[in-house]
Amino acid sequence: MSRIPVGHVEVEFFKVGQCSHPGCVAERGCGLAPKSFPNYCTLIRHPLYGNTLFDTGYHPAFFEQTRRFPERLYALTTPVSFDQTLRQQLEARGISGDSIKRIILSHFHADHIAGCIDFNPDEYVAEEWGYQRLMALSRFGQVRKGFIKGLLPADFERRAAWVKRYPQKLSGILGVKLKHDFDCCMLFKDGSAYLVSLPGHAAGHMGVLVRTVQGWIFLTGDAFWTKGNLIGRKPSYLARLIMDEVRPFMVTLDALSYLYAQHSDLVRLIGSHDEAAFQP
Repeated sequence: MSRIPVGHVEVEFFKVGQCSHPGCVAERGCGLAPKSFPNYCTLIRHPLYGNTLFDTGYHPAFFEQTRRFPERLYALTTPVSFDQTLRQQLEARGISGDSIKRIILSHFHADHIAGCIDFNPDEYVAEEWGYQRLMALSRFGQVRKGFIKGLLPADFERRAAWVKRYPQKLSGILGVKLKHDFDCCMLFKDGSAYLVSLPGHAAGHMGVLVRTVQGWIFLTGDAFWTKGNLIGRKPSYLARLIMDEVRPFMVTLDALSYLYAQHSDLVRLIGSHDEAAFQP
């Protein structure tokens, strides 16, 4: 668990499992040796809007849901391990799992949705078109896209607070000029957090921008995997096999790289699998 000091909004990070695959998939030049990629989830604590989760990490439900074919292929291609679920870690910190008001899903890959089973939020925040694209696929097609339907609660659609449009621009929120702008929409009405469209990695992929006393924190999900991605060491061509759309992914990565190079003093970028972001 990692924590960043904030003002009226508090943000905490929890490592909820990890998977392994060849390092070069995430970053060119890292070789074929297996590399561990941690899975970080975020708790956003707001005095008015309550506790919000950004993704939920791995869970024993993942192993249950991947026992049979074709879901078994997911577990075989990305070996998974973890110690404690997100709910267990929250409650060890004195935070009741029942206090979670909403869960934001950056996208629908299994490592981001598996822990949903442990919570009973008022709403799930996700992109509708991405979800509908996945639901139109066969089970095998869903597994190819990293989606395991059985990991979502049975009443997911009833509780879904769908994101359908992004009427704002990141440049306007931050007050800077950007090489490629990002589309955003307000999460909290006080302007302390925004949802940001980050297309490419998965259908309906998005991040969250949160205002803290130390500046902005940009939770980018899987828009990049390592800090090296932001300084020119892009994912290998093998990574294209798991991308939803290659060109939008590269445009998003290029835009994040510019933001990192030009405005790292204003906004801190945090990827869901970037171990370096949590090292002293």
